[in-house]
Amino acid sequence: MKKDFLTPITRDRYFLVGITLMLLKYLGEMLIHYAYTGVLLHPLQFLFPSLNIRNHFGASVSQVSPNPGSYYLLIILWTLPFLWIGLTYSVRRARDANFSPWFGMGFLIPFWNYVVMTVLSLAASVPEETDALGAKERQKAFGTVEALLYALLTNVLISLPIVFITVFVSKSYGSLLYLVFPIVAGSISSYIWNRGGQRSLISSFGISTGCLLFLGLALILFAVEGFFCLLMALPFAFVGGFLGAFLGRQIAALEGSIRPKVDFSWVAATLLLGIVIDGLGPETSERVVSTELLVQAPIETVWNNVIAFPALKDPEELLFRMGIAYPTHATIQGTGVGALRLCSFTTGDFVEPITIWNPPTHLAFDVREQPLPMQETSPWGEIHPPHLYHSFRSSRGEFHLLQQADGSVLLRGNTYYRLEMGPIAYWAFLSDQVVHSIHLRVLKHIKQLSENQTALLNL
Repeated sequence: MKKDFLTPITRDRYFLVGITLMLLKYLGEMLIHYAYTGVLLHPLQFLFPSLNIRNHFGASVSQVSPNPGSYYLLIILWTLPFLWIGLTYSVRRARDANFSPWFGMGFLIPFWNYVVMTVLSLAASVPEETDALGAKERQKAFGTVEALLYALLTNVLISLPIVFITVFVSKSYGSLLYLVFPIVAGSISSYIWNRGGQRSLISSFGISTGCLLFLGLALILFAVEGFFCLLMALPFAFVGGFLGAFLGRQIAALEGSIRPKVDFSWVAATLLLGIVIDGLGPETSERVVSTELLVQAPIETVWNNVIAFPALKDPEELLFRMGIAYPTHATIQGTGVGALRLCSFTTGDFVEPITIWNPPTHLAFDVREQPLPMQETSPWGEIHPPHLYHSFRSSRGEFHLLQQADGSVLLRGNTYYRLEMGPIAYWAFLSDQVVHSIHLRVLKHIKQLSENQTALLNL
């Protein structure tokens, strides 16, 4: 198995396997897309690596499917084995063409990967050009302590500028930042660790993941991010660290005695360019979260507690104790369409002009202003990473009150929002759960108020 991962891939094999895998991947995604939208995925849509851009030019899954999160999850799970095979094949094919294996890592970068695949499909196999003296010097230069320190230093010097430019200039929190960046950063650390001689995969994983965690600590110390968001991104660090450990170790072994014509700084530069381009895509589709609760009270009583309600008790949920904003009370100014509802959260007020006023069954409103979705935890006190202002944007909401045959009321709350963070399958799942928890907090409060008022009237 070890030898298989180091065996060079010829031009013909790379092309044939690549075409076969691309067709198979397209057929799988076409079936998934059709199952959720009823529309076949066009080949040109398939060529767009961004699911957001793909849906922008076709049937939007978020608009036609009641469960878009599972769609994105299936697409990602279907993509992973193809991504891994294509990446390892590209690294080995680059070595066969006497390129640096780092050139094959360009397979990870959207749009640029088409250039990489084309070049590798056309480049002929070239006999190995050795640089024995240079290889000997490199072997001397990387002892255990030196390799560890160099891996940490290189990781920070390359990764911090990428994160700073991505967060503060591009303001792009896309899939490349969370999925591809940890693999590239982990590969660089593992590569440096193994350049002084092949070390174990376990130690390579430790170095790769440790460097990513060290980078996270640096982001906290530089007040770029807080503890909570980095905690949510930990799964990407561990997965990227594992894959990066394997790839960096493989690249170090594949390079052998050749003098690298392309190094990891080139891959980091193309990754940064890809992240910036990824941030220029269209807005994501509007999502909706719906929550229901049965209330044993007259519908008029429930309606009065929907349009405005007094202060809620302090939350017991760990989610809210960790800094996620939660509602405290709601007031309303005026009645009917055009009235202004203020739903107060711990970070500020949602300003909600009423758009539908059909008592006692339907209340709808737009969101004119919204507070920050959370308070980040940081040793520096209050910090303001851009994702707090741009990533989650609530657009509108509504309450439906449905009279039941037994006299109870089915109370339903809907929140419509846009999420500008990728991978959408991961962050949308988390944000949906947060919105659902906020819904439950409000609906349970309305239920308790309405049922207590009804009980008093029946005394």
